Amino acid sequence: MIKVNEIYARLLKKASDIVSLASRSMAASCVAIMVLVIGFGAIGRYTISKPVPMADELGAYLLVFITFLGASYVLKEKSHITVDFVVRMLSKRVAGWLNVVTDIMSILVTIALIVLTAQVAAGSFRSNLQSYGAFNVPLGPVQLAMPIGLFLLLIVFLDVLSTSIKSGRQPEIQDSVLAQPETRTRIKSVQ
Repeated sequence: MIKVNEIYARLLKKASDIVSLASRSMAASCVAIMVLVIGFGAIGRYTISKPVPMADELGAYLLVFITFLGASYVLKEKSHITVDFVVRMLSKRVAGWLNVVTDIMSILVTIALIVLTAQVAAGSFRSNLQSYGAFNVPLGPVQLAMPIGLFLLLIVFLDVLSTSIKSGRQPEIQDSVLAQPETRTRIKSVQ
């Protein structure tokens, strides 16, 4: 008989994998669109002295989409910037518990940000807030990317927390090339 916790962990892992794939796809699509729009804008500006009217504004909105929609993929791939020199000095057990505590704190901050950004987007929808750019774009849909991206991030954070609790140890931290023992040996032998 499979335990409920194992079923929960499998479902959470599957949901996290799907969210990560969707996040990557959405962010990559936004990057491709941004490259095209800004590229055409630059070409138009320098060749025929007519830039694409909305290129800069659309580029800024796409940057928001890329940031918030891509965050869950980056977390899943463990590619967020970390400062771990203090954690490396701790024992594996203490580092593992510290990892669990920081995951819980990150989840709480993410939930608070979901609520706050959803309120901002809802306010923009209610008041029909528009940009002051060339085309008066409604800001509600643009701001909606924030709570959606943060919700996707929350799903991946829950999976990361589940893994941290289950393993009870610090996740693998990739050493730099110079910190690897064989590299240090080669450097000493050269000198």
